[in-house]
Amino acid sequence: ALGVTGLLSLLLARSITGPIQELTRRAGEMAAGNFDQTITVRSQDEIGRLSQMFNHLTLRLRETLGQISHEKTKLETILTHLTDGVIAFDQEGVLIHANPAAAALLGLSPQVSEPESGLLRDFLEKVGVPSVFAGEEFAEAELTLNSSPPRVVNVQVASVKDASGTLSGILVVLHDVTEAHRLEEMRREFVADVSHELRTPLTTIKSYVETLLDGSLNDPKVNRRFLAVVDGEADRMVRLVSDLLQLSQLDVDNKAETRPVDLKRTTEETIQSLSRVAEQKAIEILVELPKGPVNVMGDPHRLGQILLNVLSNALKYCQEKAVVRITLEPGEGALWVLRVTDNGPGIPDQDLPRIFDRFYRVDKGRSRELGGTGLGLSIAKQIVEMYGGTITIQSQIGKGTTVLITFPAAPEASG
Repeated sequence: ALGVTGLLSLLLARSITGPIQELTRRAGEMAAGNFDQTITVRSQDEIGRLSQMFNHLTLRLRETLGQISHEKTKLETILTHLTDGVIAFDQEGVLIHANPAAAALLGLSPQVSEPESGLLRDFLEKVGVPSVFAGEEFAEAELTLNSSPPRVVNVQVASVKDASGTLSGILVVLHDVTEAHRLEEMRREFVADVSHELRTPLTTIKSYVETLLDGSLNDPKVNRRFLAVVDGEADRMVRLVSDLLQLSQLDVDNKAETRPVDLKRTTEETIQSLSRVAEQKAIEILVELPKGPVNVMGDPHRLGQILLNVLSNALKYCQEKAVVRITLEPGEGALWVLRVTDNGPGIPDQDLPRIFDRFYRVDKGRSRELGGTGLGLSIAKQIVEMYGGTITIQSQIGKGTTVLITFPAAPEASG
């Protein structure tokens, strides 16, 4: 009886301790990171129900980890492709993450190394990170980075807290505002330039009118000369306002209707309209055009404006008895290339990058003397790009200037 009792006790102990040992082993596997664990349920007693709950727990744990992994991948994808720089530190100030945009803005490698993280912390000390670690909720600063070209960055630093309100990290966002600063600077320059361009003729008109009213009106020789100056300054303001309105219209409506236009014919008409100006300065115009029509996509009036602005500049700034050469030839792909070359004074290298800026003049005094508004090349560039073409300028001091304009060929011409 004692032997049978002992044998039954041993079997009963094994039936209880066996599932418990398996549960312990499976729990150890899960603690090691292997969550794909399942226990076979062999009974419906307390041990069986414990096994069922363990299987349910592992299933829910796998689902939760899958959701966390999915959210982590989604967050990493967002941070990787985010145009703003994002940098994260833990509560000890150790770098956790820096996305590619932040690394690119600060000139660091995509995977920020430990030496670079030290340089990064030195940079962030300037924008208020220590104050946020000290307890402030938010800090903001704007810095100019010593990069090439220099970049202006708006930096925002915010604290990250857990559910209990304890600081758990620091989040830093870098927003590149270089373009916004450039546009704001251009806006200020534009307003200043417009004010200056209008003030100069208005001052001249006012001074001449005051002189006439003071008694010179009765002198025929003086009043006719003064009125001619007033008329010229009024014409200058009319041209300026007309160019400004045209630029404004191009800014608002930059989707002009296009149709096939004979560029050769438009070029010939433009040259004819400027022939008198060329004759007055004894400038020789050499023309090399194809024999047949040259059909490009655009609008006859606006294409004429491009040619008029470019050719009039060549004639205006060339000395007497200069030579202006105009060629039209096919380019690479479905393009036509118009080349206007002169042997005038040329443009300094430092002025070439800004030659298409509004109101920018190489020789401001001479440009005003010749009646220029400083908007012709800006208008030409905007129209050319609106039709899918390009315009570039090559120049050397004392050797002349070459303007290259490409025009997309009309479909029937490109075929």
